[in-house]
Amino acid sequence: MELPFFVKSIEEDGDVRAIDLKEKPRKLFFLWLEWRGQSKRAPKKSSIDPVGIARAGIMPDVWLIERLENGRFRFSLTGENSINAFERGLRGKTVEETYDAPRADLANYRYSRIINDECIEFSRGPVIRNGKLCYYAHRILLPLLNDAGESAFAIGVADQENYDRNAMGEPEFFYDSIVMTPVAKL
Repeated sequence: MELPFFVKSIEEDGDVRAIDLKEKPRKLFFLWLEWRGQSKRAPKKSSIDPVGIARAGIMPDVWLIERLENGRFRFSLTGENSINAFERGLRGKTVEETYDAPRADLANYRYSRIINDECIEFSRGPVIRNGKLCYYAHRILLPLLNDAGESAFAIGVADQENYDRNAMGEPEFFYDSIVMTPVAKL
């Protein structure tokens, strides 16, 4: 894959465990491992414990992506901080309704790898509004299975460093790095 201008690197067979995860991605990762149990695959969406997410203090930062029958991806849940970061609710919105065309293409590629190929993704990079740094994001996205055992969802969370709540305008996402690890390698 040729990298778009807003991505510095993608490591598609990396090791997420080797990354020093920030607090919120680390909490979601350990919850996901708990939901997974002894399985070699991703956990089922029905195994998500919302109380555990709330106790971990990450509920406002969590989002859930689902793969639609037509292969597109849609936000089925977005926490309060995601709504604030986008200045609008994303629930029910597809990737194409959320991002500009180049970022939608990358998002579709990433979500396809995460969901279809059962990969964990860690990414980090700045989020810019009107040419000004809004925050630096550290994200983790983890695949989830439906009750039939098919990979169909991804749950994610972002830690937002140095958030400038005064920065206004449509967010532009840049990536210093994207690291993907197949679930089977954990």
